[in-house]
Amino acid sequence: MEDADCRPLAELRLKWFDDSTLLSNDSNDVLRQALLSLGITSEPAVEVFRVLLSAHKAGLSVSASQIKDKIVAERRLRGKADLRGLTLRNIQVWLKYFTEIGFLDNTADKYMFKACKKPSLCFTEYT
Repeated sequence: MEDADCRPLAELRLKWFDDSTLLSNDSNDVLRQALLSLGITSEPAVEVFRVLLSAHKAGLSVSASQIKDKIVAERRLRGKADLRGLTLRNIQVWLKYFTEIGFLDNTADKYMFKACKKPSLCFTEYT
């Protein structure tokens, strides 16, 4: 067998976070770091997860269109008019991913954290 045929099946990358990053007071930075530990770097995915967290805090389940509306409203409040990457399909893809890894339950096109668990418990179980 030649060397050209011996390619790795997967690539593993480790990321080191220092204490200043992990102890940040900015909740957006902490959320980005938590999702980065799962390999998620997409800004729309971070925004979807942020909306899911706020819905969890309120004890609500949300639909993909409600998530999109909330993200659009948040972007407008920040003065960010760019809606790139924020299609309903893209949101559905991220919701499906979060459901497949066991973070979310999907009932009648509404999403909430699995068995109303705390998101930190979902991270602990997944990782």
